[in-house]
Amino acid sequence: MFMGLGMPIPDLSNKPGPGRPGYGPTGSYAFQFEVSAGQVGIKVLPSINGLGFTIKWQNGATQVISAAEVNLQSPTTQAGIISINKETDKTSPLPLGGFCDYFAVVDGKEFVTKVISWGENPWSNLVAAFDGCTNLTSISETSLITSDGNLQAIFRDCTSLTEAVCNNWNLSAGSTIADIFEGCTNLTKLDFTGVNIKISSSSARAFKSVGSTTTDGCEFLFSGLNLSTWSYTGTQNQEWFDSTKIKPTSTFANWSFNPSVGPNGMVTLFESATITGTNSTLDISGWSSYSGNSMSQWFQNFNRYDIVGNTGAKINLTNLSTTNVNSMYFFGWRSGVTELTGLSTLGANTGNTGTIQMERAFSDFRFLKLSGSNNFGNTFTSSIKPITLKSTFNALGAGLTSDYSEAPIFSNMDASSCLTFQNMLQSAKLATMPDFDTVTFPTTAVSFAATFSGLTATSYSGSHLDLSNATFKPSTFSSLLSSTNIEKVTLGNNVDLSECTVFTSLALNGGSTTQPMEIILPTNADYSSATSFNTAFQGLDGPSAGNPPLTTCVADTLIRRLFATKLNGALTLNLESSKITEAPSVVQSQLDQLRTAGWIITDNSTDAVMPFVYTAPLVKGTIITPTGSFTGGAFSSSDATNIPVNFTTGVINTPNVGNTTIRYTLADGCYNEQAISLISDQVSNVYSMAFDGLNDYIDLGTMPAFSADFAWSAWIYPTNQPQEGVYRMIYTQGTSATAPYFAVKGTKLHFYSPQSGIYETSTGVIPYGQWSYVSVVKESNVINLYKNGVVQGAGDAMTQAVASSIGQIGKYFDLSSFWDGKLDEVAIWNTALTASQIEGIYNATASGKTADLSILTTPPIKWYRMGD
Repeated sequence: MFMGLGMPIPDLSNKPGPGRPGYGPTGSYAFQFEVSAGQVGIKVLPSINGLGFTIKWQNGATQVISAAEVNLQSPTTQAGIISINKETDKTSPLPLGGFCDYFAVVDGKEFVTKVISWGENPWSNLVAAFDGCTNLTSISETSLITSDGNLQAIFRDCTSLTEAVCNNWNLSAGSTIADIFEGCTNLTKLDFTGVNIKISSSSARAFKSVGSTTTDGCEFLFSGLNLSTWSYTGTQNQEWFDSTKIKPTSTFANWSFNPSVGPNGMVTLFESATITGTNSTLDISGWSSYSGNSMSQWFQNFNRYDIVGNTGAKINLTNLSTTNVNSMYFFGWRSGVTELTGLSTLGANTGNTGTIQMERAFSDFRFLKLSGSNNFGNTFTSSIKPITLKSTFNALGAGLTSDYSEAPIFSNMDASSCLTFQNMLQSAKLATMPDFDTVTFPTTAVSFAATFSGLTATSYSGSHLDLSNATFKPSTFSSLLSSTNIEKVTLGNNVDLSECTVFTSLALNGGSTTQPMEIILPTNADYSSATSFNTAFQGLDGPSAGNPPLTTCVADTLIRRLFATKLNGALTLNLESSKITEAPSVVQSQLDQLRTAGWIITDNSTDAVMPFVYTAPLVKGTIITPTGSFTGGAFSSSDATNIPVNFTTGVINTPNVGNTTIRYTLADGCYNEQAISLISDQVSNVYSMAFDGLNDYIDLGTMPAFSADFAWSAWIYPTNQPQEGVYRMIYTQGTSATAPYFAVKGTKLHFYSPQSGIYETSTGVIPYGQWSYVSVVKESNVINLYKNGVVQGAGDAMTQAVASSIGQIGKYFDLSSFWDGKLDEVAIWNTALTASQIEGIYNATASGKTADLSILTTPPIKWYRMGD
């Protein structure tokens, strides 16, 4: 219809949009907002001081502003529209060119109901413009333009706002968006599709708590968000979607980022957020240009498992770039999602030389199932160098009751800079066991405390945590396998325990009666740094009959390695009901020596059966056949050249003499050993010499000095326990300050060195009324005492020499005590005897026979036959 100039203007007062009188952006009043009945106060500022702009109040009155107003009150309380120039003001009587460039409601906020239009010129400052306007219901769909502007808190706590369509906004010239929609708890739609935002300052808490009080959540339409001109280098970019409630139709896909300036400090991105519905997906796929340095706490408490439960929620991470990421700290701690879609597509971490913080990154993902493409890929794992894996996968999948998670993939990961592996897979519940074969571990000692504590295999049968090819060096194994429930754990010989101090609760309460756990310990372990084995195997149900903690094979191995590396570092070790192979096994002798050296070791009161035994006499040129029950294993000799042994039968038949250790090894590598000493012949031994305890003794004449190693031995038959307390069987005369002696004191062996003090047996007793073979040996400045071929002494240090003096058998130099009983085959060496030599001499005794000491490699310098 044609309307002439004389025709009346139709009534458009109730018509929305540009047809409404005074409605922007056409006309001079481009920025408009609506108020209900009530007085409002506003803060305004012209674009250039002195260039005026016009405000048209809701009652039609106009006012020209040429300088800043911090609380300009409206002249009326009636409802209506307030219009403010946002284009060059051509009606003002002041110099042309002014427009409003700074705006905020500062008083009467409850009366603001709508934003109608934003105007054509860019805004430089809308800080808190409608902050706290709790009755604001609409913000216009016209374009909001900034000129490196500040939109901080512009709509913060606008709790009546239900929709905000911002896809026409143009923030490409720069903007601060911190707190922009924070607290808009009733928003059901927020559309930023494709918006171009140049982040020029803080963006913290931009959308925090949005939709949090709605039933179905807010529909976040954020696909294609353009952040490619991001210029802010600060770190205040946290909590963008913290505590929001997200509708399942939301999308955050295909964001673009500035490859030169990453969004540093972008942390807690979706912390404590919730996605509604079941089997819903939070889609952040296509972030292939993400250039930020952080993913810290991005999904911490997202759909928190102990609040929301298992709703089947997923997160789509497909093609997420991790190029510059140096932190995934608490990435998804306590998240309740079940799937990380496209996890295998995580990009290579090429920035920061791959260094990345991963503490608790995937901790308490209790419903997460890793599998197939939803597990880590080699592109990511081979590119990262985590500085910590502390609790990284703690409780992973622990809340699943079926369809369990596969183990995280660690392929080719360089963990050489990792400071700790503490609690890494603690309480995880997995369908498969992790593989660390291609992981590079630190060469320095780091903590493995509770690394696999509580780890449970969802399918017990065949579950094997196999660390036989993993090379690492723990500083502590405290609680390493406590409460772990899998079928088998193997710690291979590549595990360097030389600096491991604490083995406390190593496997405390591991396994169960119905699902026992077998533990294999390194056969070359170095326990020299160990300080505690407290409760190491307490409550561990092992694989043997009756569920002792350790198999005899493993228990024997542990004793052997303690003897080899920690003999003089006495600790307490409770092996519970584990069995050690009985004597004459070498390991039983080593157990005795550990106890003699001060170790408190508890094991089964019944020893495991020694599968083979060579019995006395062991003489060259005779067929020596072991007795026992053995099959399927192989015999070997530690001195196979001199004393060979039949591979299958264990038979020894050699013309040579000497010492060797015979080992019997089964197919699984378990073995037992017996140390033997072959002598050339026995000699007749019919007589001994009796001493009356009153005045009998033998004068030996001048005894040589012993500047280094030596050995004294004798067969003794004490008759009565000495009243004075000490029977000296061998004594070198001098003064009380210079005379060493070898004696029986009470029921103990007793060696006295005037320079070093007294050495006594700490285990075993000397019986009265029967024969015992006793020896004292000084080797490498260490004194050991033996009874019947077994060490009984404390292994104490003796560094001084023994001077030349007059020797005696049977009395003390001042005649205060004499031997009461029999003595035989007293021998003195100026070199040490080995344990197997002493055992060989003891075993070479038969009725009327004794070992021929003259055929030893180093015969005694004095050998008193005592009647023979």
